[in-house]
This record gives sequence, C-alpha cells and structure tokens, in this order.
Amino acid sequence: MPVVLHMVPSANCVDRLPQLRRRLSLAANALGFLKKHSRSFWFNGMTVRLEDTRGCLNFQVRSTSRLVSRHFDDFLRPVGLRAAQFNILAVLAQKGPSTLTDLANMLGIERSGFARNLKPLTRSGLVVLSDGEDRRTRVIEITRAGRQRLREALPKWNRAQTELRTKLGEDRAALLVRVLSGVRKALRG
Repeated sequence: MPVVLHMVPSANCVDRLPQLRRRLSLAANALGFLKKHSRSFWFNGMTVRLEDTRGCLNFQVRSTSRLVSRHFDDFLRPVGLRAAQFNILAVLAQKGPSTLTDLANMLGIERSGFARNLKPLTRSGLVVLSDGEDRRTRVIEITRAGRQRLREALPKWNRAQTELRTKLGEDRAALLVRVLSGVRKALRG
C-alpha cells in the first residue's frame, strides 16, 4: 500500500524542515511496520496472503514470454524483424490472405499489439492491406518483398529455435509445447 505524504509548499521551507522530517520518519516507520507485519490482507470476506502471489501463473508466463521474445528478437534483428513480425509473415506465407481479425485471433495477439507490429511491415512493403468483402473488413497479404524477407529470416529463426531447444533439452522443449498448448485450449474453453 503506497504511503502518500501531503505537503503544502511554503514561502519559507526552511521553517518547515523539522515538520517534514517528522512526517518522513513517521512514513518510514509505517512502511517498515507494514513490510514486517503485513503478510496477509482481508479482502471481500477472505484472507489473501502475499506469499501466494509468488507462484502467480500470469507473472511466470509473462516474464518467460518476454525472455523468449528477446531471445528471438536478438537473432532476427539483423534482418530488421522482431519475433512477432516474423510470426505474422510466417503465418501469412503459409495461410495466404487473411482478414485482420482472423489473423490476430490465430496469432493470439490483441488488436492494439497486432496493429503495432503491422505498421512497420506495411511501411516496409512486406505486407499489403486491402478492403475485404465489406467496408468493415480488411484483408492482409504478404508481398513478394515480404516473402524475400521471410526467406532471409528463416535461417536466423532456425538458429534461435535450435539454441533455445538445446538449452532446454529436447524432452523439456517438447513438454513445454504440450503444456502451453494445453493452457491455450483450457483458456479458450
């Protein structure tokens, strides 16, 4: 719980220094007390223990996801792609033209994150957007330049994939794929 100090600026701050020191000391003491004694909180009729958050699945998955993304980003950087952009190009090359909504759903990317990754691909001419069957749909398609960039990126992606699988070991890598697939199925219902 954050400690908020309310201080009013004064023309003569020097006169207020003892009072400010007392407030800071009280705040520090309160914070120390909370850290030492508050390991659980009463919330809506149940006790929530701070220790329970150490195994938070969301935290574990998100922090691991960021590390894995950085790993692939480092390998793909020389060809000017990020891991999420590589995935967009790879799926489009395999699937063919797709609506933005279908592709975002297939990749499991929120619309805002999808748009953020799509802009540089569109600016670079690696994908092209066109109108769909009605005004509400947009269709995305990989271009010839996009296919060429994907061909340049594939060996880099393969090195990143191989290095990560080697670090994990083949059994753990296969288990990870199965577990993550099971999580996606469970959450999609």
